[in-house]
Amino acid sequence: GECGACRGGATTRQLGSNSSSLCLCDLGNFGPAPNNCSLCASDSYSDEYGQDECLACPLNSTTLGASGATHVDNCTCLTGHSRPSPLSNCTPCGPGSFSSSGGECASCPAGTTSKQGDGECACMDGSFGPVFGPCNCSGGFYGDPTAGCLRCQTFAFSLPGSRSAADCRCVYPYNDFEGECFIENWAWVDLTAAEGGRPDARAGHAVATVGRHVYIFGGEFGFFGFKNDFYKLDL
Repeated sequence: GECGACRGGATTRQLGSNSSSLCLCDLGNFGPAPNNCSLCASDSYSDEYGQDECLACPLNSTTLGASGATHVDNCTCLTGHSRPSPLSNCTPCGPGSFSSSGGECASCPAGTTSKQGDGECACMDGSFGPVFGPCNCSGGFYGDPTAGCLRCQTFAFSLPGSRSAADCRCVYPYNDFEGECFIENWAWVDLTAAEGGRPDARAGHAVATVGRHVYIFGGEFGFFGFKNDFYKLDL
């Protein structure tokens, strides 16, 4: 007579089969053959005929939503993970490395880094740029991003992309002296001169407040000498 087909999801292992009882659930399927075979759900597989259950993918791996997987190789490591052998669990990539497609972990490009289990590398602290670089130092930092960006000294700032400590400038009202920012000379802020104009920068001066006026006398002009002048300013 004519050959009859096994029901959905089932097959036979040899030519000349003469009974439906020889129909077994096919690879990627499971169930009580021959009448009720079903595809393995996503994140599982069946690599043998006639299986009652599907096997779960190794830890931290996935079939990417596909059902009916027929081999453990169909289970791909999650982003940021890898595994040394097909049957082993997927483990997170260490800090400073990545895996974007579930393959082997690779080192982050120069100037970028990652946390454990990351699938991409970002610019290091103090720098900015696209994923995987290239990176530039952020404002307030300087240096070569491949070696790391260093923060400017206290009370100093630099423009984005600065590559030298010389690019760091002391912010007002601080002044630079031998690479340090400090107030060696006071600057006058929000005062309107009533007599004699505004005083120039100085420190160690005498100050007296009388009513709505401030009186300034003398003081030291940084490391360059002393003042012998007088100012009256409105508050």
